[in-house]
Parts: sequence; C-alpha cells; structure tokens
Amino acid sequence: MSLTLADVERWNSGDVREVSTALDATSTSMDGVKEGLRDLPILGTWSGQAADAANDSLDKLGAYLSSHVAARQEASKIISKSADEIDGLKSFLQNVQEMARGKFDINLETGTVTPLTDDVNQDDLDYITTTLKQLLASAEMIDRELAHGLNLLDGTDEPGNPPTVPINQNDERSRNQIEAFKRVYGREPVTANDWRMAAGLDPHSYNPKNHGKPARIVAGRFTPQPGKGVVRSNWFIPAAEVQNLPKDLQDLADLRLLPKNFGDNRGPSATIDPEHSRVSLFVDYENGIVAVRQNPTTTVDGARGGADTAPPQVHVVEAPDGRMTIDYNTWDAYEFSGAVALDMTVHGRITLDPLDNGTVNLGGNTMIYPSMETYQYREGIPPEVLQWTPANSGSDLGPATSLIREHWIGDASLPPVRPGIPDWRWQLENAIPFAPDPFTQHTTKLTDPSEGLIPKVSEGR
Repeated sequence: MSLTLADVERWNSGDVREVSTALDATSTSMDGVKEGLRDLPILGTWSGQAADAANDSLDKLGAYLSSHVAARQEASKIISKSADEIDGLKSFLQNVQEMARGKFDINLETGTVTPLTDDVNQDDLDYITTTLKQLLASAEMIDRELAHGLNLLDGTDEPGNPPTVPINQNDERSRNQIEAFKRVYGREPVTANDWRMAAGLDPHSYNPKNHGKPARIVAGRFTPQPGKGVVRSNWFIPAAEVQNLPKDLQDLADLRLLPKNFGDNRGPSATIDPEHSRVSLFVDYENGIVAVRQNPTTTVDGARGGADTAPPQVHVVEAPDGRMTIDYNTWDAYEFSGAVALDMTVHGRITLDPLDNGTVNLGGNTMIYPSMETYQYREGIPPEVLQWTPANSGSDLGPATSLIREHWIGDASLPPVRPGIPDWRWQLENAIPFAPDPFTQHTTKLTDPSEGLIPKVSEGR
C-alpha cells in the first residue's frame, strides 16, 4: 500500500531515533562480549581435543557476533539518517502547506490539490502538485531505507547492500528526475533541495510548446559549503512573445521576415518550474554541484521544427575563501549567427560569496535584458530573495533593443575570482587586442553530465 501525505504528517522521528539508539547500545554490548571471548582465563591453560573444540566454537561465536554487530551498526546509521530525513520531509510539507494556505486545499489522504478561488495561478498549482508528488517519492524511499535497516537485523539484507530505488513507474517526470540526479550525484534525491536540483538537471521537456525538444545542461563540481543550501538564478523573458529577425537564408526564402518566439510571460517567482525560464543557474552548496540549464527556444508559428536549443557556454573558477565566479554566454537557437558573433547574447559574469551567517552575497555584470532573479533555498527556511532585476523592457522588442547593454547587479564591490595564473600574464592577455578572453581561457568549462565526465572547478584567487 502506497504512503500518503497523511502518513508523512503522522511520522514520528523521535520514535525512529529511539530504535537507532537501542541498536547502538546492543551493538556496543555485543562487541564487548566478542572482545571478551579471547580474554577468558581458561584459554591460557587449556589444551587437547576439548580445548581445540572450544576454540573452534568460540571462533564461530566470534564470527557470529561480528556479523551481527556490523548489521546492527549499519542499521543504526540507516535508521538515524532516516529520522533526520523524516524531519526534513515534514518541514518541507509544512512549507508547502503554508504556501498553499488561502489559495489551495491539499487533501492529505489523496494528494489532490484544489484551488479555493477562480483566480488561480497555474504556475503555483503546477508547482505544488509536482512538489507533493516528489515529496511522496522521497517518503517512499525513506520507508524503503527503514525497511532495509530492519531487514539487516534478521539477515534478510546484508550489510553493504543498499535497498533498490522506489520509483513510481506511472510518474514519468519523477522517474526522469531521479535518473538525472543519479547521473550527477550517484544516489537518489531525498531532500527538498535534492528534488530542486533533480528538476533542474532533468533535460526532458514537458511543456507542449517545446515540441519535446530537450533542454541543454552543463555541470561541474566545486568545494561544498555546508549550510548554504541551493542558490538558483533564472533569466526569463517577461513578455508572452518577442520579435526575432531571420536567422539565415532559409528564413528569407520562407518569407519569415519578422518571426516571433515565445517568451516566459511571467514575473518573479521562487517556485517557478525550471521550464519557465530561458536559462537557470543552480548552485548546490551542500554537495558542491554547479549547473546551468538552457531551455529550448520556441517559434510562435511552429516553423523550423518549432523548437531548438543552443548550448550554454559556462566557465567557472572558485577561490579558497569560497567565492565562485561564473561566466555565462547563452543565446536564442534561432538567432542570426552574426548577432551571436557580436555578443548580442544573454551573457555576464557574476560572483557568489557564501557568508558565515549562512546567506550568500552576489554581485557582477549582466545584460539589461531579460529579467534576472536569484533565490536561496535552505532546509526549513522559506526561499530568500538574493537579487531581483527586472528587464529594462517588457515589450516584444526587448531582445532586439537591449542585448547590447550591460549593467551591474547586486554588490558591485564584491571582488571576482581570477584564474590561477600570474598577475603579469593576466594583465598581458587582457591588454592584447582581439585576443580570446583570458578568463574563459584559464577557467573550467562546464560540460554536459550525460556525457559522463563532470569537471572539477579550477581554483583561482
């Protein structure tokens, strides 16, 4: 029988921890008995066949105790970890319930989300519904982990053999997110931030306007900064549609002289689905993962396949003090190549600085278009706004008029991280006209995690 949200609400982590504590005590006691077997006084003077038989029996008893001590120790760790995960899951459920208060009714027995008013925000409804499904998937996994811990005690499972992943085969999106997360993390998502990263790393498109075209994702590894949670930046087009220009001779031949692309048609939102932005940056400080996701560009008239995705170009460097500078360059897949060559793209260079109080400072230069929002997500704390800069234009001409100007955002005094090259070389390469950017030449380029290798971010200063 599947778990329900009501079951999650009824879970008592204190009772689970008591089991873990009891197992710790019994394993310590059994370990003491095992160690004491070899200290029996009679073993030093006893010899002969009876003594040999006794020694053999003691060896078998010692091996028996060793295996049971190992099983109890592993079970204790698994059950204790599950108790912590239960706390996090219940806190997550409370946050979702608080978000829904006054707007949606959540049936904890069925998981059904019902709007309380006619003026419903579809993005909020989709987010809450999807999040609750993910929460239940996490609950099922915790339940399996608890069962695995108990199975270790009776020998059904062996130490070192983890439980299989419980996947709802009827929920394709959750299944895809779990697989995308495993590809990067080597394990299944459990916490709210795990699922946030899983959603960002899943390249599949679920919005019909994307014509099934996948997102392009690049990722890298950096030194974790525990306690900082996940930081997410989104770049999005506020208009429903925006004006484009012909990409090439094919557009001219097809008389697509003023083609249009779909925008994101929204304002700022900390709970928006990853598909509802042009580009998103995810920085998982708990696990040391940085990823950038670029969603498909979609044509209003459905021409040229209806959707296509350009590859994001992202270079990252970190400093010993925890600062990380990210250089990004992304563009419309249907943009004229000459405009891309002239850097009429969504590009910038931002620096994140994790602080001792758990928050993260942000600063850097970006384009004045599109809109940019940045949030921090920490366990048990509502999302915090780190930065919000609306696009300079909300009209459909925004991209055509605004991708040639940059501005500073956040803390302009925040020093960026330089590549780990000598000062003289940095100054020289910056002084050479028309030379490649020394920052991108001497920092780590993020790569597609589906290709296997996820690079370690280089250290700068």
